[in-house]
Amino acid sequence: MGVDVIIGTHPHVIQPVEWITNEENDNKTLVCYSLGNFISAQHKVNNMLGGLFQFDIVKTYHDDGTSSISIEKPYFVPTITHYE
Repeated sequence: MGVDVIIGTHPHVIQPVEWITNEENDNKTLVCYSLGNFISAQHKVNNMLGGLFQFDIVKTYHDDGTSSISIEKPYFVPTITHYE
């Protein structure tokens, strides 16, 4: 479909991150199914873990006047909610 990144939310737990490829046009899409909770009042261990996700968006200009976008250097930064 031409989508470069999908960042999912809601399940309140960390889920996998993967690259998927559209077989029709070979477009690669970075998919973050869920980053968990950033900050929450939930007390179950899986709900206290979350993450931030960063990546570079790189635009390349070609000699024929066209350009393309690529997603590079994906990186997951874990977070945890801590209660005293």
